This record gives sequence, C-alpha cells and structure tokens, in this order.
Amino acid sequence: MAKARPITTLDEFEEEYRKGIGVTLPARGRPCEASVDNIQRFGDGIGD
Repeated sequence: MAKARPITTLDEFEEEYRKGIGVTLPARGRPCEASVDNIQRFGDGIGD
C-alpha cells in the first residue's frame, strides 16, 4: 500500500477538502440513547 503524501500547502489542503464535499461517510460505532445516565457518564469521563 502506498503511503499518503502529506499536505504541505493551503492549495493542496483545499483540493483534498473539496474532494470530500458531498461524500456520505459510513456510520461508525453503535447508536446509543442520550439518557441522563449516559450524559452523566460522558461528563464524568471527560472530567466535566
């Protein structure tokens, strides 16, 4: 597998960024209900 070349200029970044416009990404992880318990656990986990 070829290694990706790092982006070094703003023009290169803009070109790569525009390639992703309109592309739908696959879902990640499993959906989880936003219950009060889940929100509290998230807050505890990030120290908030």
